[in-house]
Amino acid sequence: MLGLGSFAWGGERIELTQLVVPHHLLGESLTLRAEGDGAFSVFLEGRPLIRNGRVGEPAIADNGEVRVFVRELHARPGTEFELIRHSRMAAIRGLASRFQVSESARGSGMLRLTLEGPDAQANEQTLRSIHNAFVRQNVERKSMEAEKRIEFLDEQLPELRASVDEAEGRFNRFRQDNEAFDLAAEGANLLNQVVEVEQRLAEMDLERSQLRMSYASQHPNIIALDEQMERLRERRREFDSRIRELPQSQQELLRLRREAEVNSALYTAMLNNAQELRVVRAGMVGNVRVVDEAITGHRPVRPNRSLTLAVSVVLGGLLGVFTVFLRNMLRRVVVSPDELEKAFDLSCYAVIPESETFHRQERRAQKGKGAPPILVRDMPEDLASESLRGLRTGLHFALMNRNGRCVALTSPNPSAGKSFLSLNLAYLLAEAGKRTIVVDADLRRGHIHKTLDVTRAPGLSDVIAGKASLDEAIRPVGDSKLHFLPTGEIPPNPSELLMSERLDEVLRSLEESYDLVILDTAPVLAATDGVLVAARAAAVFLAIRAGTTSLAEVRQAVRAIYRDSVPISGFILNRLQQGSARYSNGGYYHYQYSYNA
Repeated sequence: MLGLGSFAWGGERIELTQLVVPHHLLGESLTLRAEGDGAFSVFLEGRPLIRNGRVGEPAIADNGEVRVFVRELHARPGTEFELIRHSRMAAIRGLASRFQVSESARGSGMLRLTLEGPDAQANEQTLRSIHNAFVRQNVERKSMEAEKRIEFLDEQLPELRASVDEAEGRFNRFRQDNEAFDLAAEGANLLNQVVEVEQRLAEMDLERSQLRMSYASQHPNIIALDEQMERLRERRREFDSRIRELPQSQQELLRLRREAEVNSALYTAMLNNAQELRVVRAGMVGNVRVVDEAITGHRPVRPNRSLTLAVSVVLGGLLGVFTVFLRNMLRRVVVSPDELEKAFDLSCYAVIPESETFHRQERRAQKGKGAPPILVRDMPEDLASESLRGLRTGLHFALMNRNGRCVALTSPNPSAGKSFLSLNLAYLLAEAGKRTIVVDADLRRGHIHKTLDVTRAPGLSDVIAGKASLDEAIRPVGDSKLHFLPTGEIPPNPSELLMSERLDEVLRSLEESYDLVILDTAPVLAATDGVLVAARAAAVFLAIRAGTTSLAEVRQAVRAIYRDSVPISGFILNRLQQGSARYSNGGYYHYQYSYNA
């Protein structure tokens, strides 16, 4: 019922190991619906892509663009899951927004990794994968550096070996051609020094070539190495100048022997270096290690429910206060009779306070838990009832110099309480011995017949249309002198019906039969019906609901009534909150006064 079968109710679980979609469906939402007995279907915007897929089996769409593999599915038939294949960049952004790296202590070299997310187990697994990948990449990076050095040495060794063989061959041939003599003590000493410098230069040049594979020529290590090599070259130039002082045969022998020994020493050093790098590569370990494995906290870190609740309460209160102030600033409502009298130079005949008891019983009646209440009949000692008696007295003086017995009650807009005022005022007049009739002249939304528990028809509209006589439409209310004329059948053209001369005849007939005729009319801003009826009345009162009706609406209503040359007798301020500051401090007190038995 209500489509609730597609919602999860607890215990549902799905494990998806593969979701392949084309590029244009990345980030789009697919719907997987459990069909029962391990079957499922996949939909895109209500269009089926995969029908009758099975758990543990690859499911492929008819066009072959979408592939799904569900390893596990536990859900009632009809339960729907939302599947989204994110792009690589979106997945990286999503992970980065929840991932934090911080140093445990400044200069410690220890990093703390933190990952937040709704699934604690998945967070722990992801975090372990991150630090394992970091350690593995560190080892692979060092191993790659050793591998590049080995490749470089393997390329240089054959060439250097050939140079060694060639240098030794030239040296041996020279000795044979010159009948093999040896260097003097001074030449031998000079040779050792030259060989040492040449060997060191060759090693540095090899080291520089390896560094250039990873760094630019402006790197500090390469610059320092270049400075050392320049100092060695300076020493070599000094040795060269000393060698030129030797006999020519000694110079040639020393040059060939130096070349042979330097190449041989360099080849041996390079061969040893290559072997060392192979050993290092075989036992390569990184300089990064995991101190503590990823663990899940025993309670969620976010959201902080207590803080969230407290902030929500504070913000909710502030938002409510701000809304009230903003509403009052943008829409100035009537909250006191002084505002009405100053703005329109008309008297406020009565201020009717809010009656919580009455409205409580009224709500019970709307729920079918009792009969609709009438305030002055059921709660005669209520403060609102006493205010209505004051309105009755004011009405007596308002009609004293008027020709006619009709009193019209209207309002700027609905829900101002004019029907409530009309019925209760009529009850009070009947109690005072006046033959009174209430006419529900709101032919659009009249509802007084519901309060009195009588039928709507026949009524005023039927009498005007000639479908019923006035005597047939009038209903007595109890044993009092109060009578009621309902609206009758709702006509399709209320305004045209109320403009007819037949209405004047009906009202004249009622004035001849009753001491007072109370006309409950339609709101003047909602339709012209209210003004049409009010034009036939001897006194017109405008009902204003305190705290709801704005001054702008009252101004428009007064202007609409005056436009048809209908005088307004005054205002009735209804449902004024007894706890409001203006009600308490402005002087509108109501005292309950009754006789003791």
